[in-house]
Amino acid sequence: MTIPAKVIPELIAGGKEQNYLQQRLYQVLQWIQHGDQDSLLKARHLLEQLIIEHPDSIRGKAYQVLIELLLNSYLPYDDVRILQLHDDLLALADIHALQDTAILQQIYAIRDLSEGRADAAYNALQKSMAIEVSWLNYVLLGKTYELKGENHLAADAYMTAFNLRPGIDTLSWVGNAIFHTETSQVTPYLNNYLSD
Repeated sequence: MTIPAKVIPELIAGGKEQNYLQQRLYQVLQWIQHGDQDSLLKARHLLEQLIIEHPDSIRGKAYQVLIELLLNSYLPYDDVRILQLHDDLLALADIHALQDTAILQQIYAIRDLSEGRADAAYNALQKSMAIEVSWLNYVLLGKTYELKGENHLAADAYMTAFNLRPGIDTLSWVGNAIFHTETSQVTPYLNNYLSD
């Protein structure tokens, strides 16, 4: 994930305070990148504190929705929380600085995958990939292909994600994000890295 050009004015505006905000957002991003439920809960906790301190943080609001969508895939929320998440997503869509950013398209893709809408997720990912090439885009693309039953394309996407960001965290995302993927079935080659 990279910082979109439209969000850069937010970053420049505040000097030391902005530097502190960026450090905190970086910590949140590190927890998100682990991809497991415990790490996402830690990221959520840090982000809740950050948003209290910096309620106008556009990036913080985007990460918050991303985290909540992912946590919902681990332990499905009740109807009240789902409606709140939907409202939060609508509010994000109205933020001008997030329009045409990869993070917003990734959020749409995660939502669409969670709801079983592979074609909508694919379209969102195509927009995101036009903005940035990232390991997350390829993990989500793999999930999209898997949902479509195109496991050979899913394997290619997962391998690309792993090549862009090698390590156990990417494998955790492949195996557990949004829905469980049996890596031995879809990407047996990546299982070699799990045993190391």
